[in-house]
Order: sequence, then C-alpha cells, then structure tokens
Amino acid sequence: MYRLPTTPSPAARARARWRQTLHWLAIVVCVLPAATSAGLDDPGHAEAVLTRGVEFSDAPRSMQPADPVTVRRPAGSDLAISLDQQLYDLLAPAIRDYARQHHLKIRMQRGNCGQSAAGLRRHLVDIGGFCCPPGDKDRLPGLRFHTLGIGALAIVTHPDANIESLSQQQVRDIFSGKTRQLAAARGRPPIPLHLVTRLHCRSRPGHWHLILPEEENFFPLANQTGGINEMLSAVEGYIGAIGYETLYWISRHAPDLKVLHIDGMDPAAPHNLLHGNYPYYRVFNITSWSHQDGSEDQVSLLIEWLKSYFEQVAGLADMIPAGKLREAGWKFRNDELVGGPE
Repeated sequence: MYRLPTTPSPAARARARWRQTLHWLAIVVCVLPAATSAGLDDPGHAEAVLTRGVEFSDAPRSMQPADPVTVRRPAGSDLAISLDQQLYDLLAPAIRDYARQHHLKIRMQRGNCGQSAAGLRRHLVDIGGFCCPPGDKDRLPGLRFHTLGIGALAIVTHPDANIESLSQQQVRDIFSGKTRQLAAARGRPPIPLHLVTRLHCRSRPGHWHLILPEEENFFPLANQTGGINEMLSAVEGYIGAIGYETLYWISRHAPDLKVLHIDGMDPAAPHNLLHGNYPYYRVFNITSWSHQDGSEDQVSLLIEWLKSYFEQVAGLADMIPAGKLREAGWKFRNDELVGGPE
C-alpha cells in the first residue's frame, strides 16, 4: 500500500506525552456541588462561553500554476490517491472496482487530512480526500475542491448516562469546562464529566470548531485523543464521558453509545442537518488539479464518478450528498461547498 511519510516530529511526541499527563490529572479532578434536575450542574456563572467558530474559510479563485502540475506518483501506477480515514472506508472498495473496470492501477493511502494535504503540497497524489473544509494553507495553485457531501457530528455519551438532550450553550459549557458534572439517579451523588476530544485539523474550519472556536477554548484537562476509535472507546469506558464523532463511525464501531439531541434536533434525522437546524457536521471534499500533466482526463472522469457514487450511498452512510445540499439552498462556489443554507 502506498503511504506518505508519517513519522511524528519531536514536538508532536512531546504534545502527546503532555496530553497523556493531562488525561490522568483529569481522572482525579474534584467535582463541583450538586447537579440540577436537568442532568447538568450549573455553578452559577453568568457569562456565556464563546460561540461556535468559523464554518468555512474564504474560497478565492484558485491560482493557476505557471506550469502543469506533474504528480510524482509511485512507479507503475496510473493514479495516486490519499483519503482521510472516513472517506477511505466509504470509497476505497468502490474505487478498486472502478480501477478494475477501467484497467487502471490506482494506489491509495488511508490517512488523514494532514497526510492528504502533504501529498498534494509535494505533488505526490492526484486526488486528496478531506473530512473538513479546506483552510487557507490548503489552497494550492491549481488545486480545486469538490464537495461530496456532509455528515452530522454527533455529541455522544455512555449509554447509561442520565442525559438525553443538550442545548448548544450547554455543549459549549461542557467542553469549555464550565459544567463539570452530570446528575445521577435519585439518591446518588452527581457524576463527574469526563471530556473526550479529538482536536485534529486545527488549521481547518468547521468540525470541532463548530463547538468552540479554538483549541484553547476547550477544557485543558480533557482527554485529548489522537484517533476516532480511541475517542469512541474512551466514551464507552466511563459513564460520565462525553465526546463527538460522525454517525457513520458511531454506527459501525460504537453503536451502543447514546447520541444526544441538540436543541431538540436529532442528528440522525437528515432533514435537521439538511435545513441547517442541526449545528455540528463534517464536510467531505476531494480534490483535483486544474492543470495537470498526463492524467487530467482520468482524474476528471474518476471525480465525476465518485460524485455520482456518493449521491447513491450517502444515505446509507448517514451523510447528505452535494446534490441535496444544492437543492436545500447551501452555497457552492463551482464544485466546493462554501456556506450553509440561507
């Protein structure tokens, strides 16, 4: 399997060690006074926590490269693709079938948005896949973004947690550390909240930035996980845990977790997200080069095929395809989603 270099830097290893230290400190953090009947404590702070962050970056017209982009793909391959893990799991089997039918040798990497961005920046891949809207640094000369669709980012708790629904403000208060405990069953003491976060793709808008704008707004003693399965396992492991992930991964890897309604909106009901009522979601994009040596026609055909395929399977994956978003009034610039419905 084709893979890009992934060796963590010394700074990244140091951050990981510090996150682990904070995780163990969080286990012994003291609880605050009694919980209310709503299932959450309220220490009485009058000030509201910051509102959610930016959903999309600016989408200027892509600068054209001075010369055609030459992709330095692995020897013997016709196309090289790097997909974030969610798109890879959804699309890779279909891409393999497409390659067999069209007699193409396609090398794929299952990675993350950062690895896709690195492969594009170094001209090692024809197509990069992202689970986030592009950030400013992702907008390389000649690179075009094609939005396949969006998927709800659900707030999840342990199945035995005494909570069913939250407001957006309550979510902000929880993940900022302002709210620190859950109500328990009658006669039992309140349960300390154990926050689980995965603050990936810090430079890209959307996803967890819709909960709180920046990393420093999150409770510093939250359990900062590095991967999706690690996040879901941490929430499964403690009755007071709360985290977030797409319905696609929850249903396949942690179906017993409790998915919370937000402001009365069920993330599993597609119309809530489609019409802009459910606030948290991921944006799934793939890319192409506008001016490429050799394989531009093959890439264009594959991009169009993937868009059509995603339209067919999105509902089965708890996602909403670009075609339905356009019909519902979401804003597109060319093929890229750049704003929610009016």
